[in-house]
Amino acid sequence: MTETDYYGSPDQQATGRKAEALWRLLRQDDCFGTHGRSVGVRGDAEDALALHLALTRLLGVSACDHLPIDRAEEHIRACDEEGLKTDRFEVWESTAQSLDLARSIVEQRPLPQAVSVTHVDRHTPAEDLRALSRMMADSGGVLLPNSRVMRGIDAKSVCLFARDGEGRPVASSAAVAMFHPSTPVGGAAWWGMLSTAEHRRGEGLALTMGSLSMLAMNRGHGFTRFFTGIREGNDASERLCAKLGLVRQPLCVVIAIDPTAFGAGRLTK
Repeated sequence: MTETDYYGSPDQQATGRKAEALWRLLRQDDCFGTHGRSVGVRGDAEDALALHLALTRLLGVSACDHLPIDRAEEHIRACDEEGLKTDRFEVWESTAQSLDLARSIVEQRPLPQAVSVTHVDRHTPAEDLRALSRMMADSGGVLLPNSRVMRGIDAKSVCLFARDGEGRPVASSAAVAMFHPSTPVGGAAWWGMLSTAEHRRGEGLALTMGSLSMLAMNRGHGFTRFFTGIREGNDASERLCAKLGLVRQPLCVVIAIDPTAFGAGRLTK
């Protein structure tokens, strides 16, 4: 078995290790999903709240994904009553125009000439992924999912990163099939992990890299639907997603964190 690498702080790495082990037990149960950071539960699953609380106690941090927004306040209140911290993202999903918009962006806004794109696979050196993880953390606290997911070993996935002329990672994007294909959301891939090195911001790298990962996930695994999570008030992310045809849904992601087991206030940006 290919060795798994985990990234981030000691708490984040510990969660990643436990999540990978738990996922080997749960991966055939369509209530659950992962994109390589933790294990979460579908918001429309039976007993979603109880399952979410149990996962959070086991892992330290877990997500309830695609939770209808009319249930969000009650769900968050229940987490609060259990002594858990919470974080929330709004769900944005692609439309029928998204792939065509991504193609147009790649054609009209190619990456700078000195920038090249690496598609992570089984043969990508571990040091390249560690360098990518450092860039993502330094540029805004985005956590790289575990290496087996990013390499496409444990999930249908795409992980791309851009390098400058000296070989340093300067931007990234990824997509992962995080839910069982039998579920209502199983035909859509989680998409995101958009990160740009601070000194390269303003060049449009995130939009082009996001377009490239969406197209690669379509080309490699046949996905035509994508979703992501955006924190309320993150106008920059909302504008970028709108350019790719994504629209906000009446759904959210609630992250629960057990402060006794996971010291950080959030798992990722």
